[in-house]
Amino acid sequence: MKRNGLVFVLSVILIFLTSSAYATYINYATNLSANWISNPAGRHAATDSADGVVMNPAGLVRMDDGIHLHFSSQSLYNPYKIEVGGDYPGQRSYKQERATKFVPSIYANYKKDDWAFFGGFYFYGGGGSIFYADGTPMVNTALFGIDSTVGWKNEKNYFGMNSQGKPVGAGASVEILSMMPAFTFGAARALNEKLSVAAGVRVIYGYQSTQIDVNSAGPFGMKDTLYDAEWSALGGLAFFSLNYKPVERLNLAFMIESLAPMDWEVDVKQDLSQGNFLSNASGYTDKRTFRFDEPTKIFMGADYALTERLNVNGMFILYLPMWGEYKKPAPSTFNGQSFVQNEIKYDLDPGFEVGVGGNYKISDNTSFSAGIAYAFLNYDDKYQSEGLYKNNFFNLGTGVKTKVNNHFSIGVGYMRNIYFNVKNNATRDLAGNAYETTYKRPDAHVLAFSLEYTFK
Repeated sequence: MKRNGLVFVLSVILIFLTSSAYATYINYATNLSANWISNPAGRHAATDSADGVVMNPAGLVRMDDGIHLHFSSQSLYNPYKIEVGGDYPGQRSYKQERATKFVPSIYANYKKDDWAFFGGFYFYGGGGSIFYADGTPMVNTALFGIDSTVGWKNEKNYFGMNSQGKPVGAGASVEILSMMPAFTFGAARALNEKLSVAAGVRVIYGYQSTQIDVNSAGPFGMKDTLYDAEWSALGGLAFFSLNYKPVERLNLAFMIESLAPMDWEVDVKQDLSQGNFLSNASGYTDKRTFRFDEPTKIFMGADYALTERLNVNGMFILYLPMWGEYKKPAPSTFNGQSFVQNEIKYDLDPGFEVGVGGNYKISDNTSFSAGIAYAFLNYDDKYQSEGLYKNNFFNLGTGVKTKVNNHFSIGVGYMRNIYFNVKNNATRDLAGNAYETTYKRPDAHVLAFSLEYTFK
């Protein structure tokens, strides 16, 4: 096999390192509180909880005077599945079923007269890990290619051949962690009885890691880490928010979040391939930097009281990537003596989310919520890969919230995510032949709870 062919196959491996385990548009997540899980359409015009810090900041000034605290935690089961068609010579089905048990968020709002001062900690994107116990099509192919050509620094072999001449052994696994924790703070002011405004900033830390482990071939094979690397970036954005209540029964809200510039840096902790072939071939070399931003976003929400007990609500989110810079390292070109670095520019298109829902007051202290939202990510199929695929989907959420006393409330929410499959021909064998690949995300489940406390 020619080395240039091997470089081509290897180039897809480190696409993993730009993946986000739980996200909506590229990296950004919308599941920012248990209240949202209960009704994904009902929070962008809500004025009843401190989770408005991230969904309707201008509405926070409509809460009662005092200090309002909100804590949420989510547990997510979000499986992935990759299926390769045609006469692909390797394993044709791969899956990951790791659950994320704890994704916290906490928000605080201090309201006094016509002013509100607020802040919070949450996960802007990511917040979980995925684990492919059997590796993935392209990772396994690339590892076999290295094993049979340039080799490893520890001089081990991880693959054997069966009677049909196909690779066996290795037991490769891939683990990807994606986290984008964020801090936010700002202030809101009521201009009059109907209109309030808010502004603030969000500081985002992006962190993503990938680890590839294998077992030596044979009955006494040992587990080795062939590759371990991480990407990190620190960025931020500013936001402006409006809340308008034209009549007693209707509340309208608008928010815009600016572009968040994100300059990423690669830190390769371990690469056991000879000459750091994995890193060099992919272009993700140690200390390399690249720019991949978070896009401008516009949020709109409406809430209308049909009766004293029933409110209906709706939301719309528009993602506008056209003003950002979206570049990543591309496969390096091998000129026979050394690798020449390249980059790929992503031409991302606008996406949106839209939803409707309702809240019903069962009693003076308890309410029931439900909603549905549809996300159209508009992510071009040519960018889909086994490490990062973005499926359009529906969110179906429901939940109950009850006030224990005048200070303390608790809530629980459940959501089911229904994803559409996506396909392309990204999977290659060592000869460079393409195979149809289907990227599936079987229906996912989210369970969340919230605790809210008010100091008056």
